[in-house]
Amino acid sequence: MTKWQKSTMLAVVAACAVAAPAHADETADAGEFTGQTVAVQSTDETRETCKDPEVAPLLQGFKDRDFYFVAPGGDFENGADGWQLEGGAAIARGSSAFAPLGSGQHSLQLRAGSAATSPAFCVDERYPRFRVTVGQLGVKKAKVRVSVVYPGLAKNVRTAADVDVDDKQRWRLSKRLDLQPTYGLKRGGWRLVALRFEVLKDEAGGDARIDDVLVDPRMRY
Repeated sequence: MTKWQKSTMLAVVAACAVAAPAHADETADAGEFTGQTVAVQSTDETRETCKDPEVAPLLQGFKDRDFYFVAPGGDFENGADGWQLEGGAAIARGSSAFAPLGSGQHSLQLRAGSAATSPAFCVDERYPRFRVTVGQLGVKKAKVRVSVVYPGLAKNVRTAADVDVDDKQRWRLSKRLDLQPTYGLKRGGWRLVALRFEVLKDEAGGDARIDDVLVDPRMRY
């Protein structure tokens, strides 16, 4: 085991050790949980996120002056880059028209029955929300379920929102979605989460897309 692998394992164990289902955050409704248990991957970026990240007002052009960082692999310009793709999910050409990260070439493509889960990344109680760009490049609308995964908990997938992807508006920015970083914690501090995207409804001709996955930390500036 290399030094990096050992330190990453220790960081992951420490982050997961504070989670306990019996001490769930009271702001989370049990009805939000899907009953799924999803394992998540760690990448080189996982350990790097267990410290205050570099942030920028990436959405200031869209009347959002909050500071954001990009979730690991969340611009999809380096392929799947640690994401777990299921049921035909793929990285495809075509990128967000909003381009908050600059001009890109790729996005996450989701068809009926497919799902994708991000690599694990660290957050703490200062990370309340996230936003994503959703797109419809086909001719029919789709519905994407956006969820948060909490490694270390049983049945660890919580639905954050069901987002309609409308063919009338090919790309749009989601509203602010709740991350609920303290769910299941006995105490505060760094913990691992991941984000999951699934297509619930996709008629023939649908081509739902996800791009520019941005996390909003309330940091001490």
